[in-house]
Amino acid sequence: MSKSLKYTLTTSLAFAVCTQLSAVVLISDNFDRADGQLRNTSPNVNNINSNTWAGSDNFLINSNAVNSACIGSGHYEAIDLGAGYIASNPAIYEITAQMTFNTSAFSTPSDFMSIGFTNSNNSSETANRTHISSNTTSLYGAPSIGLRGSGGALVNAEEAGILYDEGAYAENVTHTVRLLLDTTQTNWVVSAYIDGGQLDLDSGSVSMSYTYGTNPTSIRYLSLSSNIDTTDATLFSLDNVQLQTVVPEPSTYAMIFGALVGLGVFLRRRRR
Repeated sequence: MSKSLKYTLTTSLAFAVCTQLSAVVLISDNFDRADGQLRNTSPNVNNINSNTWAGSDNFLINSNAVNSACIGSGHYEAIDLGAGYIASNPAIYEITAQMTFNTSAFSTPSDFMSIGFTNSNNSSETANRTHISSNTTSLYGAPSIGLRGSGGALVNAEEAGILYDEGAYAENVTHTVRLLLDTTQTNWVVSAYIDGGQLDLDSGSVSMSYTYGTNPTSIRYLSLSSNIDTTDATLFSLDNVQLQTVVPEPSTYAMIFGALVGLGVFLRRRRR
């Protein structure tokens, strides 16, 4: 069986499964509140605990979206899910957010904003932070997804560093970034999507996902990260952040079983 055919069959099955998922919202925020600091404000929905956004005082709510006006090399903002929350609650965790940028006016197009999970959070309001999509001690994304001012996509998964850093998404268009972390597997699996298209995190393999060698069991924060400074602050906005768990519908299991049986029959016939 050719690699291209395997890829087509696998991705078709994955797409079918993803469209048959039910969701349980854990945290959701559309930032529809007064302009000002994001810090110390509550998300619209938090079904895990009562924790607020904590971290930098330079993530700013502006016209019901978030801008980054960092000072220094980078900063971040996070909601504490609780120690051991992810590791103790196996699920398929999905983070989604909408990002918009104006490449033409960006003074530093390589700067980015990303969203993901982190192991820790420096909640001092004036402290400079290293952004989560860089490999620095315990603050890097595990995993994270983001976009650069240039339109490039950026995905990081802690132990592997940067998994994806390419692309040229259109400016002045709202892009939906989506990150899946499957902790139901023995080795956790990360998948990433932008505008519905899956990013290849595994160098051309059939799965296109990344599998951890060592699971990042200490992650506990839903984090925003950016190194976009005051010069470009209003040129990049983040909106409609959501963390949820996704569970296959009962009918999906029957579909998967049927698809696997069909694939087995197909392979058997091709060998003859």
